[in-house]
Amino acid sequence: LHARSVADPDAFWPLVLGRMGVAFDPSPRAVCDLSRGVLDARWFPDAGIDLAAWCLRGDPERLALVVGDEDGARRSRTVGELRARVGRVAAGLAGLGLAPSEPVALALPLGEEAVVAFLALLSAGHPVVGIAESLSSEEIGRRMRIARARWVV
Repeated sequence: LHARSVADPDAFWPLVLGRMGVAFDPSPRAVCDLSRGVLDARWFPDAGIDLAAWCLRGDPERLALVVGDEDGARRSRTVGELRARVGRVAAGLAGLGLAPSEPVALALPLGEEAVVAFLALLSAGHPVVGIAESLSSEEIGRRMRIARARWVV
């Protein structure tokens, strides 16, 4: 596989991604752009992918998410359940009047709510600015200024 990937990347990588079900929109103009040299290679330049749609695709009964709490209890969600929650949150975001391309900071502890909020923000067209719990208020402010994020979830 490695030899084939190196010998003919223009044939190999679209085949691999196709078998994985990856669908670009828009499609890339090339597999790999080496115009700036090997150290600055750009894979699938100008390609786009809807990460939220990718995560929420397929059989609505398929397991999509398993989360555990501090007490050891576990919850699971199917694709259909997760898709419905993400849709409701995305609609709520739209109702707030946020422009689709407006960056939004995500400052939730890792868990189901963070996954739902992340996918809802992406599906509504918002760049997501991750805010780790370990960041200081100064670091959070800096990150939000750099990203020009005015909203926090």
